[in-house]
Amino acid sequence: QRSDRVYVTIKVADCVRAAVHVNDGELSFSGHGHGARGTRDYALSLRLAGAVVPSRCCWFVCGPSVRVRLEKEAAGPYWD
Repeated sequence: QRSDRVYVTIKVADCVRAAVHVNDGELSFSGHGHGARGTRDYALSLRLAGAVVPSRCCWFVCGPSVRVRLEKEAAGPYWD
């Protein structure tokens, strides 16, 4: 985490059909890959601790994980 952004790493190796959505204070992920419970479909939904700018958030699949960068609406203190 930085004052202006938050980084999230989702551990799902060789992820295909990955989708990440950020809106209304929530991050959601779905995809198919190899994780702690074997090769299968995975999904995740998180309520964010603060406001972000969805149009400035991005994500990518990187080998053993899916990495998400959330841009905070206002730079400031770290989220708890």
